[in-house]
Amino acid sequence: DGKSFLFWHEDPETGKPISVATEQYTKSVKELLKNIPKRKLKIYWWQQDGATCHTSNATLAYLKSIFGNRIISRLANIDGVPAWPAHSPDLNPLDFTFWGQAMQKVWQAQPSSIEALKAVVEDYFSSLTPAFVNKCVLNIKKRAKLCIKARGGHFEHLMK
Repeated sequence: DGKSFLFWHEDPETGKPISVATEQYTKSVKELLKNIPKRKLKIYWWQQDGATCHTSNATLAYLKSIFGNRIISRLANIDGVPAWPAHSPDLNPLDFTFWGQAMQKVWQAQPSSIEALKAVVEDYFSSLTPAFVNKCVLNIKKRAKLCIKARGGHFEHLMK
């Protein structure tokens, strides 16, 4: 739908960053998913990187209870879904688009505090249009095909 969510892992009372282990990650996912209509959860896929809290047995069991076989993750071991390539930022819209552009904004602003840093990222995030988000997500198909063509190797040089 061209929508996205920015989520900071922090203590709700103090606003300070918190460590993210399985329990906190699952709690954060539940918080995020409560804003998505159940009918949409039946068609959406969940994509995540290989962080330990993402790939724990408890986390994967929870995600499978929501998304079934529509999980793109290391260690998901879902029949018919290929293993997610390790170190694959070229296949994640946050990595190949958002964070690079957000970092440019941060370098330009040179924030002097964590609050100012978050404000720069949040301002950039709120400027993203639904059309831009959709374009980034749909670009995954092209990138996945090029990844297959490159047999899992580097393919950025093949992008046109």
